[in-house]
Amino acid sequence: MPAVHRANDRRSEGSGTSVVSQQTVFAGGQLIAVESDQDTDGAGTLISRSPGTVLINGLKVIVANLDDSAPD
Repeated sequence: MPAVHRANDRRSEGSGTSVVSQQTVFAGGQLIAVESDQDTDGAGTLISRSPGTVLINGLKVIVANLDDSAPD
């Protein structure tokens, strides 16, 4: 099963993630990324393509190496 993507984890293209859309749910001591969080390289907001639906504050959780970012 794929792992959740967290604030300091690297995206597949090497950028990081700025978790700003939720401040309450952590995994391994780091905030979990959700839809609408931003890539640190400015490529856009994260979008969930996960087959399941896990929500934090009504936003889909981002899955490591499965979900993409939308262009700005």
